[in-house]
Amino acid sequence: MKLQTFKIKDGVTLNYLKTDKFKTTNLSFFINRPLTEEEVTINALLSLVLKRSCPKYKTSMELNNALNDLYGAVIDTGIKKKGANQFLVTSFSFVNEKFIPGNPSIIDEIFTIAKDLLLNRNSFNEEYVSQEKENLKSLILSQKNDKRLYAQARLIEEMCKGEPSGIMRYGYVDKIDEITCEQLYTHYKDTVLLSRVDVFICGDVDIDRVLSLVKDMYKDITVKNTGYVDLSVKTGVAEVKDITETEEIAQGKLSIGFRTGITLKDKEYPALMMYNAILGSGIFSKLFNNVREKLSLCYYASSSVDSISGTMYINSGIEVSNFKKAFDEILKQVQDMKDGVISTEEFIAAKLGTINSIKSITDSAFGTIDYYLSKFVSGKMIDTDSLIGLIDKVTVDDIVKVAQGIKLDTVFFLKGSEK
Repeated sequence: MKLQTFKIKDGVTLNYLKTDKFKTTNLSFFINRPLTEEEVTINALLSLVLKRSCPKYKTSMELNNALNDLYGAVIDTGIKKKGANQFLVTSFSFVNEKFIPGNPSIIDEIFTIAKDLLLNRNSFNEEYVSQEKENLKSLILSQKNDKRLYAQARLIEEMCKGEPSGIMRYGYVDKIDEITCEQLYTHYKDTVLLSRVDVFICGDVDIDRVLSLVKDMYKDITVKNTGYVDLSVKTGVAEVKDITETEEIAQGKLSIGFRTGITLKDKEYPALMMYNAILGSGIFSKLFNNVREKLSLCYYASSSVDSISGTMYINSGIEVSNFKKAFDEILKQVQDMKDGVISTEEFIAAKLGTINSIKSITDSAFGTIDYYLSKFVSGKMIDTDSLIGLIDKVTVDDIVKVAQGIKLDTVFFLKGSEK
């Protein structure tokens, strides 16, 4: 799936992912804001309010009816964190006109709704703002119900305190009630409306027609914040942090954070992907086979890397009484990687798994869009085929070199009751 990028004006780009793999077309708008504690909550609230109505369709029912008339088009909004950037995402999914008798101009009406919804506001509905405040509170609080996700979120919050990465994705409950309807609209008008936007369209479309629609949509908009916010990647660790919380849960959650110092823009990144695959990604990994299967020290254990912040996280579910054994064994697997204890089977399985994982990115429109957005933010553009080529060239020595630079930063243990 090839990417074509068109500069509409400073701070506005159109990115076309041409494919006939899907019968639907995805049109997404990524409005870029700096990820800060001051803005994170109001941006999350704004993303929820945006999809409720627009000047032309003043109620949620009217907007939904209009979308249904477009052969079941769907709108969704959300928030993404990437490095020091927060994105307000608005996505439209709709049937490709080629599959509808008479080829109706659905895409023109989708752009009309998008422009009305994103750019033509003169106020927000007070009732919808109030409702979405409650929805945002529920969304933030519900994250604590999934203890696995909660433990990783708390790990990142503590590990990256004072860094953009440590800011919670949807903001903070205690900030929500402070936001008035007027403040939300002022924020929309004075900041979001003037911020960089990346428009993505994925499907099989007439790109000249789409270009014309995007140019028309943004012809009266002057973007002031035209670039992404660079993230200063931390590499050193002065002192390992150790945090324990206790709750009434049956299974403890052990989350461990590391600094890799490697991001997408670094030449070592493909080797880091292979390192992660061997250590803790999949059923052939060291964490799965040794900590979980052979020693039965955890219910699950896996690793993941953040390609923009230069961090790695290991998450596991354990019995409280097994904390020290599980922790020591996890660190032993990390040390084994530093020492080059990597079997041929592990290496081959990791390479095949990583390549298949990259290939699967293009199985969904939004997965493909998210992949390329990350590349934009990182400052290094590489398509999936080229990345696969780099993975294929990674050696065991490359992986060991990466392993030797990885440093333990933070240990977070969500402690349940001992059995």
